[in-house]
Amino acid sequence: MKLAAALLIAAAVTAPAFAADQTQIFNTQAGAVRITPIYHATARIQAGRDIIYIDPAKPAKIEGMTAGDLILVTDIHGDHMDAADITALSKNGTQVNGTPVRGSLRLRDGDQLLIGTVPLTYRTSATGVSTETRVRAISGS
Repeated sequence: MKLAAALLIAAAVTAPAFAADQTQIFNTQAGAVRITPIYHATARIQAGRDIIYIDPAKPAKIEGMTAGDLILVTDIHGDHMDAADITALSKNGTQVNGTPVRGSLRLRDGDQLLIGTVPLTYRTSATGVSTETRVRAISGS
């Protein structure tokens, strides 16, 4: 299952530029997954009502697109992220340290994120030092 998801994301990221009309549909047991390459590394993945954007950045044409449930940025360079595009595509439901995110924000080691109902702790790594991702249950959910 993880391999299939990785292959789907890889296909979306490597698809030809300006391919909004080249949506690929993959039928799964949970329903259809639609992957739409937009421009360069920018892509949109839709599964049911959930929408994920990858690397929203200029000159991708995002005007009129539905806000996403998750926005993934795979690189720090301008061809993989644009703060205005991220703001335009965000539902503004993400919180950092209990405060809703409005616009761009630089994360610091230990920041507590809440993305929908999913809690995450942001960790940075010194050179040669590994970070560990820990999964924890949320009480009351």
